[in-house]
Amino acid sequence: MDVKQRMMTHPHPSVRVCALLALGGWPASDPQVAESRALIAKVPPVRDILAAQYPAGHWMHPGLGISPRYRATLWQVLFLAQFGVGLIPEVVRAIEVMRRDNLDDAGAFHLRRGTPGQSLALTGAFLWAVARFGLQDAADWSVSWRWVSEEIDSDRVATADAVWSTRAAAAWQRDLCPGHTAIWEQIDWPDRVPALPEAALTFPVALEPDLLTLMAACVEAGVPALIPPLAVDWLADRRLPSGDWPLEHVPGRLWCAVGEIGQPNPWVTVRALAVLDALS
Repeated sequence: MDVKQRMMTHPHPSVRVCALLALGGWPASDPQVAESRALIAKVPPVRDILAAQYPAGHWMHPGLGISPRYRATLWQVLFLAQFGVGLIPEVVRAIEVMRRDNLDDAGAFHLRRGTPGQSLALTGAFLWAVARFGLQDAADWSVSWRWVSEEIDSDRVATADAVWSTRAAAAWQRDLCPGHTAIWEQIDWPDRVPALPEAALTFPVALEPDLLTLMAACVEAGVPALIPPLAVDWLADRRLPSGDWPLEHVPGRLWCAVGEIGQPNPWVTVRALAVLDALS
């Protein structure tokens, strides 16, 4: 059995769902995907994340959304989406809390309502997560998308902004606005990949994307030619003899365990295979 098939039939329901969606091209509505998704919340690591959620829908402190890093509500929404979780009640409550406490009238997510520090990366990541949960048609997010479209044309856009707004647009099946195209043409890819901390294979991914997420965003945006051969070679070289890829970095103190550093990791493997399959 090759690695791709092994991921699609993996005993862990989260890995299985992620692989079926990313590698098999299965729709989220497929009965087998739905059946596996129903099991994800019942086992670690998702069970551990949900155990820390307050009944009102938030993690840590109400109204803070993004703080403390990797423990508060925003991060759990983003991480749960990466684990392939579906639209369960806990997710619905968390999204409602974020919309109430961290979404301003302009449609941007930020630390607190009424405070500065609006973040394009934060808003894009949240919209991407919403799409992963299948909520595109369940709520009106047009205000947020209008804000994203306006901000993406500014001269203050960083790589993380480009990555998450692009991934969100692809997940929503929206056409990229002109600002997205301009950004991807301007991104400076590292000329010495192994020397960069962000080159470490990360899971789950936070707002600052690792190099693999940058590559995935190019694929999803339909501009894989922008990925330099050096990055592709680097990813291929990270592959272990087993055919898997290792976990090399965890963003911080999480509510759950996602694997051991340096050991084969199925979620990282699915991410890497999705990029290489698209480039082959």
